[in-house]
Amino acid sequence: MERVIWLSYGQEVSYCPYCQAEDVWPTEVAGLWTCESCHRDFIARHRKLKPKSTPRSISADKFWALLNKSREV
Repeated sequence: MERVIWLSYGQEVSYCPYCQAEDVWPTEVAGLWTCESCHRDFIARHRKLKPKSTPRSISADKFWALLNKSREV
């Protein structure tokens, strides 16, 4: 079983997760890296950025407008 390492967005692979050697190289398979020191393969994946959340609150003016509109009905 291959080990998966998670990287921040834009971060590059800099060491082997097994032996911590810096002699790592990408393979022909996307996301698969190999270590020349311990001859093991591992997968590198990037975390996706969270989308910006929209505020759940409304302004005071909108609140009073909605309140007044509900009273009219």
